[in-house]
Amino acid sequence: MSIHHLLTAKSRFHDVRFCYFPLDASDPNQREYLLVACEDGKVRVFDVSNPNPITIDEDTDLDELDLPYLDPVALFSGHSNRCVLSLSSLASPPLEPL
Repeated sequence: MSIHHLLTAKSRFHDVRFCYFPLDASDPNQREYLLVACEDGKVRVFDVSNPNPITIDEDTDLDELDLPYLDPVALFSGHSNRCVLSLSSLASPPLEPL
């Protein structure tokens, strides 16, 4: 088994997705990115195009290894300020006062 990257955060991960940019696979500048949505309302973007894997076996103590660490190349914030609106409340007729 090999470990390619180590990710840590102060808050929990909600979702993790991989994507390529640019999308055209024939583009020699294409990179692979990892997008991590965290509980703190921010999405961190990591460039994972050139991994430096460390090969381990079942007897390896992970606490003693100098594992590869990724620094974010971009940070998206602001999606925590969204207002959630239910469509069912818009479609129902208003209540009459008693």
